[in-house]
Amino acid sequence: MPCRVAISLEDGRRFEVEKRDYEGFHSRPMSWDSVVRKFHDLAAPRATPDQRSAIARAVSQLDNMRVRELTALLAQIGEAR
Repeated sequence: MPCRVAISLEDGRRFEVEKRDYEGFHSRPMSWDSVVRKFHDLAAPRATPDQRSAIARAVSQLDNMRVRELTALLAQIGEAR
């Protein structure tokens, strides 16, 4: 996902940055700790800390979990907030 962003200000200054990838892109995988931190940040408005932690634990053990167990956790989002 390479991109370049250039911003020109009215006073003539110009700022430009180019990125060839980002954290989480296949060429720069995100660590599990970063994934969990990002999940907590994004889900905080909708889920309690306990709900978020339970979902993160479940996802970390996804190979050993039944779909109904995961969906039961997800169904609790927004309840009892």
